[in-house]
Amino acid sequence: SQCSNGGRYCASKPNDPTQTGISGVDVVRESLRRQCIWKIHGEEEDSDNVHVWWDYVHDFLSRCFTSELFSDEDCIKKSMDR
Repeated sequence: SQCSNGGRYCASKPNDPTQTGISGVDVVRESLRRQCIWKIHGEEEDSDNVHVWWDYVHDFLSRCFTSELFSDEDCIKKSMDR
């Protein structure tokens, strides 16, 4: 499925052949997760915690950006806990 919340939030699945197992719903969830981390840690211009968002994104892309791990809760948690 490409949408969540009854069709309210939608995203295209990646076109990259190496990402065939990632759905639009997976993309929506990851985008929302990043927005939440940014809102908590990076939104303020003078925030000393903006690195938390960057650290998460970097770790997620290094660790979880495969079709098998993109929506894997353990992988995501490890990226968040770093």
